[in-house]
Amino acid sequence: MNAGRLWFLDLLAVIVYTAAAGLMVYADVGGAVRTVFALPLILFVPGYAMLAVLYPAMHDFDPNDRDDATERTGNLLERLPHDYMLEPVERVGLSVVFSIALFPAVVLVSHFTPYGVTLFPILVGLCALIGVLTLAAFVVRWQVPAEKRYAPSVMLLTGFLFTREPSRSRPRRRDDASLGVYNVLFIVTILIALIGFGYMVATPADHDESYTEFHVLTDGVDGETTTWYPDTFTAGEGAEFPVSIVNQEGQDVEYTAVVQLQQVDRDAQSIEIHEQDELEREQISVADGERVNHTLTFEPTMTGDDLRLVVLLYEGDVPDDPSEENAYRAIDFRVQVDG
Repeated sequence: MNAGRLWFLDLLAVIVYTAAAGLMVYADVGGAVRTVFALPLILFVPGYAMLAVLYPAMHDFDPNDRDDATERTGNLLERLPHDYMLEPVERVGLSVVFSIALFPAVVLVSHFTPYGVTLFPILVGLCALIGVLTLAAFVVRWQVPAEKRYAPSVMLLTGFLFTREPSRSRPRRRDDASLGVYNVLFIVTILIALIGFGYMVATPADHDESYTEFHVLTDGVDGETTTWYPDTFTAGEGAEFPVSIVNQEGQDVEYTAVVQLQQVDRDAQSIEIHEQDELEREQISVADGERVNHTLTFEPTMTGDDLRLVVLLYEGDVPDDPSEENAYRAIDFRVQVDG
């Protein structure tokens, strides 16, 4: 069968593989199977889908057969003709490069979701990106004349190891015989980088590396903002302090937050606590892999500008003398309480 009639098979394979690999990773299949499925999903498929959009024509063509006389000048601002394409080694190498560039972008976007930088938003974002790019590639490639549509075949493998036969318009160069060796070295280098970086990303963390993120939740930051957290309160009046908790412990956790107000003396090396009141103690349930934004409410009991607000986070029971030393996580800020 004519390979030109199978121009859609690689795009179909991308969709099927992305769905299968996504389900495999989401199902938390461990060991080498997870790594084998996740590596191409992270470090090859996204870039391949993007290149399919950018370069929808066949990889091999004779410039003398073009319908127009436009030459490629190297100017990046010049719109390349639709039938200029990549060699196989270029397509593979750039697929890895583009994928390495796209994956951090997906991670960055996931940071702004309610789930934070966790598996679910990253996996959904990556699969969605691949799906959109692949569908766009279908449309773009369909618009290319049938005889020039890119359609990978077994013959493309020879592009990595051997050079093409010289034509009358392209005489054989003296260094053509060594191009296959350079291509092989290039592919080996790409594979080493792919395996090393991808294994780090795709291999799930051990249970010993579980952790909890605990920080102040900022909102409404603009050019007039002087602090990243509430720092001025009024004694005897209700106050609020927003915090964010991300549970990466591998199980659901019942946290306990303890709010303390301390009168302190500060010097360059230490902080001396003169007086301390516990203002609030609240339990916060967070499912595994989830982020919870919670507003702590309390009523300040001391006044002055030498005060420190301390929020302690515990897993399970709280000791009789809660402090930063025995807390699982702790944040503290200098505050002022007006009378």
